[in-house]
Amino acid sequence: MKQSQHARSVDVDSEGPLTPLTVTFPDAGALLSVSIRQVYRLVDIGVLEARNFGRARRITTRSLRRAADGDAEQQ
Repeated sequence: MKQSQHARSVDVDSEGPLTPLTVTFPDAGALLSVSIRQVYRLVDIGVLEARNFGRARRITTRSLRRAADGDAEQQ
């Protein structure tokens, strides 16, 4: 049986799992309850922060939290 290449959480010790630092565009849309297209718009206007990892582009969870809290202007 093949294991998934993308782990959602990693157990590091008894303190609990690590929180992902970045998420995919579809996951960001699901977390904010908006479309993927809206996620791209939010990146374009600077509300969400995207990082490139090779060819993969991910949204930082820090920027998702700021957007969800309404603090996107305070970067």
